[in-house]
Formats: sequence, structure tokens, C-alpha cells
Amino acid sequence: MKGLKLLKSAALSLACCGVLSSQLLAAGPQTATKTSTISDVALAQNGILVGQLVDKQGRGVEGAVVSVQFGKREIARTVTNEKGLYRVQGLRGGVHQVVAGRQSQVFRFWNADTAPPAAKTSALTVLGSNGVVRGQLGTGGTTNLLSLGAGAAGLGVGISNNSKLNDLEDEVKKNAS
Repeated sequence: MKGLKLLKSAALSLACCGVLSSQLLAAGPQTATKTSTISDVALAQNGILVGQLVDKQGRGVEGAVVSVQFGKREIARTVTNEKGLYRVQGLRGGVHQVVAGRQSQVFRFWNADTAPPAAKTSALTVLGSNGVVRGQLGTGGTTNLLSLGAGAAGLGVGISNNSKLNDLEDEVKKNAS
């Protein structure tokens, strides 16, 4: 009787492991993706920021509204020209966000005389380049199907074994009576 309960518990444990392992496999390898990189930009004299807004092919985006924000507050707004270039003046050093449509990028602005040597002289924003991919499930393809199959098989084996154990348990009780 104790052996049957032990066998029943083992079968259920294996079924649970199959379901859990399929979820872990479906998650795939975890890789860090940067969704927000801070770029250093040296402002020109009088706090002038020169920037360019381009698409993924590197073409300038004309007529886009560009907003410069400090914290949650918009401090400047401008529109790009035919080459995607824009210019904003009166800015101070510090971490700012440049927003164009649904794209935003974080920059650390420096005064011209305090900028580190690696700071760029203009801000480049590429539309659709923030690294966020929504709606993806794991690594896709075969891995997901195999792990889903393993989980379903583990669950099926556990249910089948549990049913057989119940039948055996009933038969033992019947014979013991």
C-alpha cells in the first residue's frame, strides 16, 4: 500500500517536472538587451544641440517633431528639416531625453568646455532602434514545439500512471476485503 502511494507521488512529481521544464525551455536563453543607452553629447556654445533623426536605412526624416525633455518636463521643441537635422538652443548640461514620435533616446549633454573626449558633437536618433521587441515567445521555432511536446508528454504520463495506480489501489482494497 505504501509502495503504491510512493509510486503515485513519483508519477505526479514527474508530470509536474515535465510541465515546468517545458516552460523553462520555452523561455529560451536569457540575453540582456539594452533598451536605453546613454550617449554623451557636447553642446556647442550657448547650449546649442545639433541632432539628426534618421530611419533604419539612414535616411533623414523630414518634418518630424523633436522634443527635448529634462525629467518629465519638455524644455524645447523643434521640427526636423529635409535631411532630418534639427537644432535646439539654450540647453544646459545633464541627462535629457530626446523624443521623436514614439522613439525616445537618453543623452547626457555636456557644456563644450567640460565634455569628455569621447563625447559626440551631435545627437543621432535612429527611428525604431530602441531594442525592445514585444510579443515574442522564447527563441521560437522548433525549441518551443519540442518543449511544449515534452510538457504535454510528461503530463500525459503522469495522468496515465495516476489512473493505473488508482485501479491497482482499488484492486488491492477489493482483494483485502
